[in-house]
Amino acid sequence: MKAIETSGKIDKKGQIILTEPLKVTPESQVKVIVLFCEVDELSQETPLKSAIESFSQGWQEAMTGKTHPLDELWVGIDNE
Repeated sequence: MKAIETSGKIDKKGQIILTEPLKVTPESQVKVIVLFCEVDELSQETPLKSAIESFSQGWQEAMTGKTHPLDELWVGIDNE
């Protein structure tokens, strides 16, 4: 089974309206799990870049030397 994460809204009739169409084979059988916030937390989230955009940015930074030594990545992060 493959998972796709997307967002949407539930209308007054209880129907799910997705933010954008799913890029899957038409008429595929699906299982739906709905996670919702009691407070509108989704509007406060920063939209994430697509995997391709994130990889492209990381690749460009690596190729231009905009990197950090691995041992510096954890500086300032508390382990609880």
